[in-house]
Amino acid sequence: MSYFKATLWTQEYINDLPDVCFALIEKGGVKDTENKTKPRSLRHLPFKDMNGKVDLPHLRDALAMLSHTKLSPELKEKARKKLVEAAKDAGVETSLDEKKSFLEDWQAFGAWQAACFAAAGKRTPA
Repeated sequence: MSYFKATLWTQEYINDLPDVCFALIEKGGVKDTENKTKPRSLRHLPFKDMNGKVDLPHLRDALAMLSHTKLSPELKEKARKKLVEAAKDAGVETSLDEKKSFLEDWQAFGAWQAACFAAAGKRTPA
């Protein structure tokens, strides 16, 4: 197993990144003189460095944070596809190519378990 040392990206660094470094840019912004979307809050999930190279720790972070964003399901799916493609290109294995998230799998398991116990006339274990 290899470990990657993540470099902390400051908000200033993230704001200076070109748009291509983000998994998703929401509509409604305008381009500034550096061709970056404003307001910066429309840019989500940075995963490439200043040179446009995939940064593996930040790619993994973006994949992990995707389900916690306030994006619509459609925008999450768009970002997910871009991140999964970047992960595959970088040789990173991810369960997100077939699964939305661990939490969704866990919730589905809990619902299945409750249904099984209900069908058997038993209470779900605490």
